[in-house]
Amino acid sequence: MTLGRKAVTVAELDNTGATDVSEALNALLLAQAATGGTVFLKPGFYRLDNPITVPTGVELLGSLDFGQAELYNGVGSILQI
Repeated sequence: MTLGRKAVTVAELDNTGATDVSEALNALLLAQAATGGTVFLKPGFYRLDNPITVPTGVELLGSLDFGQAELYNGVGSILQI
């Protein structure tokens, strides 16, 4: 996917908050650093048991999908630390 001229990676991570996604999210962010662009988190809860680093040139973008707002109690992408 692209947003303007920048690549967008849609993170396919556990968004229930049941498992730690720190390592997988860091890997996605690092991979995106090669070209720059955005890592997008779908609505949900993302458990982070360890720090994440967003490299220069990379944007970490969450969402509030109004069509799904009731499913997630009206919240978008939540980082649980």
